[in-house]
Amino acid sequence: MKKSLLALLVLFAFVTGCKKDDDKNPSADTKTLLTKTWIASKVAGNASGISITVYTRGASTNLYDKFKNFSVSLKSDGTYSSNDTEGTTTTGTWALSSDNKTLTLTASNGAKVVYTVNSVSSTAASFKYTIDLNAQSTFVTAIVQLAAAQGVTVKTGDYLTFDVIPQ
Repeated sequence: MKKSLLALLVLFAFVTGCKKDDDKNPSADTKTLLTKTWIASKVAGNASGISITVYTRGASTNLYDKFKNFSVSLKSDGTYSSNDTEGTTTTGTWALSSDNKTLTLTASNGAKVVYTVNSVSSTAASFKYTIDLNAQSTFVTAIVQLAAAQGVTVKTGDYLTFDVIPQ
C-alpha cells in the first residue's frame, strides 16, 4: 500500500550540480544542456523513510508504468511544455537559478514547482523535489491527501527523484 502511495505522489510531480558561477546569470552551458525534450528513465523517492523505485525505463515490471508517456520540453526562449503520464499537456516558463542548482517550472496558471538540480549532462539529468508541508500549495495538499488515504504520513523533507534522458 505504501508503494502505491509513492506511485500516486509521483503523478503530481515532474519532472542537473554544476560548477558555481560568480555572475548573476545561470551558466550558458547548463542552460544549453537543459534545453531539449526529456523523458523519464527512473523515478524513485522516499516517503516516511520508505525508499522505492517507482519506474525504470525498459523494466519488465514497474509500480507505475505510465511514466513511459511522460515528457518535458525545456525551450531556449524560457518556455516549457510537458505531457504528464495521463496525456495532459501543461505549458509555462522555466528558470534556472544563477548557481545552476534550482530549476523552477511555472505553469501558465501560476502554479510553481521547484526542483533541486542533482546533475546535468548532454545524455542525462537528475532532479529532486523535496516536500515542504509549510508550502500552502495545491501540489503539497494533494500529496498529503493521497498519502493519508494510503495510511502514510508525509513529512517535510520527504522527496522524489526524477532521472531523465533526452528523447
